[in-house]
Amino acid sequence: MSTSLLSISPRQLARLGLRSLIRCAAALAASVLLLTPALASPVLVTIDTRPLQGLAGYLAFDFIAGNPGGGNTASISSFAGNASLGTASSSGAVSGNLQAGPLTLGGGQFFSEFLQRISSFGSQISYVLDLAPNAAGTGRPDQFSFFLLDAAQVPIDTADPTGAGALFSIDLTGPGSAAQIYAAASASVRIDPLGTPGLPEPASLGLVALGLVAALSRQGLASRR
Repeated sequence: MSTSLLSISPRQLARLGLRSLIRCAAALAASVLLLTPALASPVLVTIDTRPLQGLAGYLAFDFIAGNPGGGNTASISSFAGNASLGTASSSGAVSGNLQAGPLTLGGGQFFSEFLQRISSFGSQISYVLDLAPNAAGTGRPDQFSFFLLDAAQVPIDTADPTGAGALFSIDLTGPGSAAQIYAAASASVRIDPLGTPGLPEPASLGLVALGLVAALSRQGLASRR
């Protein structure tokens, strides 16, 4: 609906009644604003680590292949931040490295992990996460999880309901898989889609539609006076 309304010609607009236009714009606003938030890929992951500043610890990137033949992978690139990095280790299906990038996890083994030692946390770290869009098919979906560990490799306390201590996790159920972010006292996570240039985000499109509803309503009131 959004494409047909936004691309309608002035001549077509003239043929439509004011009430029809208002109903059309209102429907557009409702359909956009009620969209279920989903994870577009790739995304920018930003982690505020100020409560951990100066402490040593680890970053843990985990990938569980619930369906080893599904072909899902997680790719991490553009790593940035002011933490002091130490040595790294990995297990399972892992290729590449974090600093130069890309780092890729998944590809057949049930459990894959990349562990990056942090000599001293800074105030923030960030990276681009790109997930393959394949669904799991049957059984448990593949999952990507991110953890912050202390110097003894114990996960920091989070609200992860499984008790594993993930800072966030994503079940790969197909395109638009949703991220589950868990609150923590020691860190916070923000996940932002890397939008296509020139393409409005759903929230922006919703605001445009609401503005159109308001403008058309004002026009209707003015014409009645």
